[in-house]
Amino acid sequence: MESKPGAHRLVIGCFAFFSLLSQHTLAQKGKRELDSLSRTMYVEQFKSYFFVWPVLKQRNTSFFLKNGNTKLSYAPNVNYHLGAGFFVFGLGVQIVFPLSPSSQSEKIYGHSSAVDIQANVLGKNWGVDLFTQNYRGYYLEDNNKPLGKDIPRIQRPDITTWNNGVNGIYFFNKRRYSMRSTYNYYERQLRSAGSFIISGNFNIFSMRADSLLFSSSYQPVLGYAANVNKMDYSTVSVAPGYAYTYVIRKSYFI
Repeated sequence: MESKPGAHRLVIGCFAFFSLLSQHTLAQKGKRELDSLSRTMYVEQFKSYFFVWPVLKQRNTSFFLKNGNTKLSYAPNVNYHLGAGFFVFGLGVQIVFPLSPSSQSEKIYGHSSAVDIQANVLGKNWGVDLFTQNYRGYYLEDNNKPLGKDIPRIQRPDITTWNNGVNGIYFFNKRRYSMRSTYNYYERQLRSAGSFIISGNFNIFSMRADSLLFSSSYQPVLGYAANVNKMDYSTVSVAPGYAYTYVIRKSYFI
């Protein structure tokens, strides 16, 4: 029985394909082993899969409207947040709540409430960060009519804002640089190293009020911009950069 030439070519082609595939797989495996070996010289990974740490933040969502020399700013009476961060099997979560200001501060700037929740997932050379912020209660500052520090401001307990977004970051040097060592301390940078990075951000901000944001007395200055009781805007950004961790005696870093 005589075989056909096409069958021989098919067998040879399949053999060549699987040989190339096998070589590619071995090359990828060798590269992973080389990456892992190189990384152990620069990065130490901790074996803990769960830990908790305290969080103290200074953050708020203020906004302003400017026209010429007139600048009207709204800010919540929240300066610091206190809470905790949790890390479980590669997922980091931070939940913080506002520290209550003094009664004198609330008398001047009003009462504000806030919730700040943040979650992040970090790989060896990438990270994704999700956050949501909700503030209620703002006060007004007019740069053309500055008030003494003990004089009560115009207070708007009806103003509410939401700030939601996602941040992404990619580090190119995964052999030597550890992003986890500076973000959630899941790893430790043993030797100084750096990496080029690229980051992206998508953010949505919304504001709502029961009545106009600015009184009619500001209409001659601000025009139709004074007739505002809600606001929505979104931002998208992509940016390159460089990160570097300077290790001092294997115990401290900058």
